[in-house]
Amino acid sequence: MAFFETLITLFLVIIILIIFARGVIIVQPYEQGLQIRLGSYIGRMNPGFRWVIPLITQVVKIDLRTLVMDVPSQEVITKDNSP
Repeated sequence: MAFFETLITLFLVIIILIIFARGVIIVQPYEQGLQIRLGSYIGRMNPGFRWVIPLITQVVKIDLRTLVMDVPSQEVITKDNSP
């Protein structure tokens, strides 16, 4: 009987650790996190190590870095049709 109690206790500890690990969120310095609980906006999360309630709270990460894109050259014609 003690074996089954130990096995059940070990199983419950593993489940609790998995639930805790799913709630760990790392927001990078170049990101901002939006905290959404049950579909409603709660607030923003600054960069760092955070913990949220799993399955209830979601975090949407937004990248704040400047995006640099190469724009191809274009031919422009003025109003008087001179190139």
